[in-house]
Amino acid sequence: MTLRDPAELPRVLGVPLSAEQLAAATAPLAPQLIVAGAGTGKTTVMAARVVWLVGSGALQAGQVLGLTFTKKAAAELRQRVRAALSRLPGRAGGDEPEPTVMTYHAFAGQILAEFGALVGLEADAQLLADGQRARLAYATACRPAAEDGLTGSVVSLAGRILTMDDALADLDVATDHLRSHDAALLDDLERSDGPAALRGQMELAAQTRIRLSRLVDQFRAEKAAGEYVDFADTVRLAGELAARTPLVPQRLAARFGVVMLDEYQDTSRAQRRMLQALFSGGHPVTAVGDPCQAIYGWRGASVTNIDEFPRHFRDPDGAAAPVYGLTINRRSGEAVLDAANRISADLRGVHLEVSPLVAPAGSPAAGLCCALLQSFDEEVAWLGREIVAAGSRREWSDIAVLCRTNSQVGVVADHLRDVGVPVHVASKRDMLAAPETEWVTSLLRIMVDPFANPELLHHLAGPRWRIGPRDLAILGRRARDLAMLTVAASSAVDPDVSLLDAVQDPGPADRYGFSAEARQRLIGFLAELDRLGRMRDRPVAEIVVEAVELLSPLLVPPGDGRLPEAVAGLVELAQGFRSLAGGRGLAEFVSYLDDCRRFETAPQIEAPPGGGGVRVMTMHAAKGLEFPVVALPFLADGVFPDNGGNSRWPTSAGAIPPVAPDEPDVGRETGFPSPGFRTADHKAYVAACRAEERLDEDRLAYVAVTRAREFLIASGHWWGATQARPRGPSPYLLHVEAACRAGGGDVAQWCPEPGENPAVARAGGDAVTWPAGVQSDDVAGFAAEVEAAASSVADADRCGILPGPWAKEIDALIDVRHSEGAPAVQPPEVLSVSRLLQWQRDPARFLTDLARPMPTRPSAAAERGTRFHAWVEQRMGQQELFDLSEWLGDVGEAQERREFEELFSRTAFAERQPAAVEYPFVVEEGGLVLTGRIDAVFRCTDDPSFDWEVVDWKTGSLDRADPVQLAVYARAWAATAGCAPQRIRGTFVQLSDGSQRTFTRLPDITAPAAAPGGATAGD
Repeated sequence: MTLRDPAELPRVLGVPLSAEQLAAATAPLAPQLIVAGAGTGKTTVMAARVVWLVGSGALQAGQVLGLTFTKKAAAELRQRVRAALSRLPGRAGGDEPEPTVMTYHAFAGQILAEFGALVGLEADAQLLADGQRARLAYATACRPAAEDGLTGSVVSLAGRILTMDDALADLDVATDHLRSHDAALLDDLERSDGPAALRGQMELAAQTRIRLSRLVDQFRAEKAAGEYVDFADTVRLAGELAARTPLVPQRLAARFGVVMLDEYQDTSRAQRRMLQALFSGGHPVTAVGDPCQAIYGWRGASVTNIDEFPRHFRDPDGAAAPVYGLTINRRSGEAVLDAANRISADLRGVHLEVSPLVAPAGSPAAGLCCALLQSFDEEVAWLGREIVAAGSRREWSDIAVLCRTNSQVGVVADHLRDVGVPVHVASKRDMLAAPETEWVTSLLRIMVDPFANPELLHHLAGPRWRIGPRDLAILGRRARDLAMLTVAASSAVDPDVSLLDAVQDPGPADRYGFSAEARQRLIGFLAELDRLGRMRDRPVAEIVVEAVELLSPLLVPPGDGRLPEAVAGLVELAQGFRSLAGGRGLAEFVSYLDDCRRFETAPQIEAPPGGGGVRVMTMHAAKGLEFPVVALPFLADGVFPDNGGNSRWPTSAGAIPPVAPDEPDVGRETGFPSPGFRTADHKAYVAACRAEERLDEDRLAYVAVTRAREFLIASGHWWGATQARPRGPSPYLLHVEAACRAGGGDVAQWCPEPGENPAVARAGGDAVTWPAGVQSDDVAGFAAEVEAAASSVADADRCGILPGPWAKEIDALIDVRHSEGAPAVQPPEVLSVSRLLQWQRDPARFLTDLARPMPTRPSAAAERGTRFHAWVEQRMGQQELFDLSEWLGDVGEAQERREFEELFSRTAFAERQPAAVEYPFVVEEGGLVLTGRIDAVFRCTDDPSFDWEVVDWKTGSLDRADPVQLAVYARAWAATAGCAPQRIRGTFVQLSDGSQRTFTRLPDITAPAAAPGGATAGD
């Protein structure tokens, strides 16, 4: 049967179609744009259009090309189209060719593979993984002249090369075009009489971009010489190939009678230009998308593409392509759509083809609930109660909490677990950081690196071999003795210590008193290592599979025969691995994994399904999903929307200026920078940029709200955890409130004024209030009760210790424990440097705490110190490849980062390049196995008496800093660098004023004396 009447289409598909869906699906075979609002059935319409075109005889199914962004989306679209076509009479079970559905990047790669030889590109060009790509950029950054005029570490420079390469590739802009723009800008600035400070910033940004662009050229030349391509190249090169070689668009246009472009609002300028080069001139291209859901601009997407589609892809007569709108939302109830339409009002003023969403007649009712709480803590508690209440009426998996940042995800997930709600954090995660993957990769490293001491300890002390601290300390002593034998037999001054040597040669039993169990377990470990070693020359995938089988008791959850997603991903990675040099060996694979960690480019995996738990994720991660109940917390002013602002090209070398003439630019609209610009002109430009950034936040809020089907919960607060100024409701929360008051839901709780900052109120109180029922003469009994029940601060709170000034209560409990005495404990033989310092300061207190550990009191200063260390690590280049805005979206946190920058700039190390940052170590000293991380290591250039300087950042007083900490760092770095510890000096740096204490002679490292056979806590 041939379809002739559009009215037949719903009957063939077996699904109802609205009038607007039917019009879009049965439009003439010509270019068209379908603006599909959230929940309006865009995939249904795409499948229906394919069925109409095939069923009406306009083309065959094999002539259909569908493109989308992810493999998952491609598989879903392919299945939907296949299922729809199977309903056509005569097609079920036939052998007709099926439509081609793939990702945009895969399509570009196929073009290069098929036609690349026409421009000298080999068909077997190697696709670079992220870690390999980062290594190549690092090699470029290491060239002698690479850092001329550029600051920061080599790792940081490599990250900047990659960022610019990606940005220019997404824009399809040549490096010389960028240099011409910045050279002209520098000429204009030289003649300008604008503000000197601002001109200086702009000159530095332009000069830095020019230098970086030359490194990008070198990086691209390295890729071309090695016949490598990466994802940034595939679309760029495919577009160049299509534009330069008429045969390519001729062949593909003849092959594909219609092209369906999914999620078109997320395409980059380079992708659009590639598609134009292939399918312009009136070819039937159907683009489907929604400019109000364009939330990936930060990774190269251009919302201009969908706005300008009618003019980019004109019909055969040269007229603008028609636009079909889908507005009937079959997902969400009317109240939810009211809130969404209020949020998207400004977007509809920008994207004129967008109309408000409407609910179909007879759609199920939906509800809203909103609240404005006084403090962040109160909001989290209120949210927990709402989720518990929602969970009493439906399945936990029906509920999702969508957060603006990953840091918020952690806070919400922790609180929901504390109140007994099952939680599934649904987000992508670092595959190599998964604990189950670390077991496998650490074993692989031991196979190729005899000095992989941390990895060896990870296995020996783990649940499989259970080697205790005493035997580990003996192992460290034996390893040191073996190393000293190397000194005696060679000219080495201070050889590296290998714990694996000691495992293989544990020495005579009368000298090294390993327990019998430890010796047997060490033998068992060696037997497994030898078993793997015999496979060393086999393909790396076989070695990985063998390691996974050996470790399966650690990797496979009880009662579940499936490998975890992360381990399965590692096996898949090994199967497709090939090094830059073309090798596939184990050592090269381990080196590649090291690069992934070093450059923070580890493969990402989707978090596995979490059973029936509440989904907690970022709003970006929720794109394309839907849930009966959605909660949107932290809708507070300055939090979401985020008013912090992004880097802007006039003063930031990391941002690309408006070198693409067909992309809109705020600078062109405001006339900045003009030859005679003033400070006010720059302020107007920044204000216009913020207005554009606000639209991006509006898009994200619109996406978040439209994930809800039946019920939407929204909340905000006045006072954040560290804010000195009140926040108040964000515009998005006010929109939800207005929808509630219009009859759509309930304003559950609303504090109209900020009131007093709760943090200030708590700090002013000094009274200690014991929990009800605890008498002053029964403090010891209460201490025992808390100790028996508490394993964390949250547990202690559930035991009855009140929030607020509870630290004094804990002190009282500890004092009681000291006065009562405690059981004998064995001093530890493996401990961190901080624990060693605690032991030396107060041995009795340390052993008491070891015997009866208490919850650690929260410390704002300590938490700030932790955040500062993470910031320094990023500042000095170790995490430059991360987009930190995903983690740090809070305006208060942005202010804190600015404070960190100011503090760090006062130090003598701000512009120096470190040899290592956050360097982890394991070192044996004085019978102890010490672990820790060195904040930073620098080469000494000002004193020939020293080769190295180990540095520790301090946010507290330097007077309390213990040089023993630096002595341990010096011993650890000496073992790494192969120099004498005496050639290393140590420095504490105070961040508040940049002052420092340097020690040219570091103290000896000694463990506190302990009674033989153990010590008694409280002695």
